[in-house]
Amino acid sequence: MDRKESTAVVLLDLSKAFDSIEHSLLFKKLHSMGVSRKAVDWFKSYLSDRTQSVRIGHILSGTLCVIARTSQGSILGPALFSIYINDLPTTPIKDINVAEIQLTDDLKRIAACCCSNSLLANPEKTKLLLFGTTQMLNHVQDFRVTFLEKELRPISSARDLGMEFDECLSYDEHITHVVSKCTKSLCQINRVKHILDSRTLIVIINALVFSKLYYCSSVWANTSKKSIAKLQTVQNFAARIVTGTRKYDHITPVLQQLNWLPVSYMLQYKDTVMAYKCLKGLAPPYLALRFTSRSQTHGRATRQMDELDIPFYRTAAGQRSFLYRATKLWNDLDNNITDSSSIGVFKKLVREILHKECWNNSK
Repeated sequence: MDRKESTAVVLLDLSKAFDSIEHSLLFKKLHSMGVSRKAVDWFKSYLSDRTQSVRIGHILSGTLCVIARTSQGSILGPALFSIYINDLPTTPIKDINVAEIQLTDDLKRIAACCCSNSLLANPEKTKLLLFGTTQMLNHVQDFRVTFLEKELRPISSARDLGMEFDECLSYDEHITHVVSKCTKSLCQINRVKHILDSRTLIVIINALVFSKLYYCSSVWANTSKKSIAKLQTVQNFAARIVTGTRKYDHITPVLQQLNWLPVSYMLQYKDTVMAYKCLKGLAPPYLALRFTSRSQTHGRATRQMDELDIPFYRTAAGQRSFLYRATKLWNDLDNNITDSSSIGVFKKLVREILHKECWNNSK
């Protein structure tokens, strides 16, 4: 968006994806990736010699050997599936004038690759989105691609990995959906709060509400202030449930009593912690390598040489990105905080700073 370009994204749906992984082909891919023979043998032992049967009422079928699938619900399942589809073809397309043709050709290659890997692509559930600003999208007219003889046209929003993505990446629809789910959970908790103490209520709210509220927050934290205000109403509701505060009582002392950061400050906390993980080797390389220090961009010895290089963005959309936000937050921290020996120490120090800033500003 900052480069005034639109992005076409195809969300591919695979039917029975985890059940379609052929063990023999998976072992070959593990070996080709450089996994040692002993490790591959361990995976063979983990996946092979499994059987399954079906029970209907009191009748049990005979057993059959399972030669494909990974265990759903396991930690290894998603990792093995990612390895299995890691060789799907990817080709970046720069020219919008030929994007439809090239994207359709790429989808044909992906369909062929799915066939060779025993994966069943479902064109009925495959979605096409165009991301960009409103002005950019107005210039892209009648964009369509074909996948397995089905014509795909851009839709305004789609759900992927638990998030709702809209064409302008405002995340307003995602916030609306999250607020609705969290409010329903809080209403259920509110009905039984009289039989629970405050400590138990906090544990339940953290597990069932706040885990949803801040899910992937580093992705959508650039949303509008209006959406942040909606999230704040959820936190306020949760605080009233825990403390028994009435609806029209002032909420700031209640949040301070619970030692809860307001949502806007909590989003800063989440971004800062993610920046720490990126810079300390605790995050995936595709995130960590986006950050560069000023000493890497020039060799001059300056007072700010240990700070991160602030990326240059022309638009407000670029300046709301995670990289820009996290870099600014990181550079505002003192060295004794950024040099923390562990993430636990770092989290504690950042929380203390944000609490002081938050409650001093509220006075």
